Amino acid sequence: MTGENSKVFPEFYMNSKENPVKSREEGRPIFEDVEYVKIHIAGDPKNLQDRKVQDRDIERWPLHYKAFKEGLEAPTEGTPITEWPVIGEAKRRELLALNIKTLEALAELPEGGIARLGIGARELVKKAQAALEQAKGQAPMNALIDENEQLKARNEFLEEENAELKMKLKLATEQAGAA
Repeated sequence: MTGENSKVFPEFYMNSKENPVKSREEGRPIFEDVEYVKIHIAGDPKNLQDRKVQDRDIERWPLHYKAFKEGLEAPTEGTPITEWPVIGEAKRRELLALNIKTLEALAELPEGGIARLGIGARELVKKAQAALEQAKGQAPMNALIDENEQLKARNEFLEEENAELKMKLKLATEQAGAA
């Protein structure tokens, strides 16, 4: 997966805001829960938008918004950086701190993000790109492996069913011969 979705991560949450009109009417501070979104940019933790949720946010990230409304963790689009065995825990935490949550985001990291990663960043980005290319090349083989496993399971089922039918036929034949 490539594109903007691998570089931008929304974080929906509830924020309490004072309602000035109701506060004046009641003569005390009145707060209301308001839906907010933090929009994180991969590789740039200081470039953060934090604002009220707008209709366009819900349209842009419907799965993230749905997960937020249902109290679930937002889905990861791409290969989670936590599942990439090439890096150690320290580098994994560093990447997550820079909002680089997926292998795709790392592979598409802009120059500013690469600079923030420091020494060895370009090589790491190249490794991520190579891993994605390799995975893309393995996709047809993985599909064949899955299909083969499904066929094996179906064959096992049919063999068991056939053995069961043979047993029933044998019993019926024996009962017919005894009668």
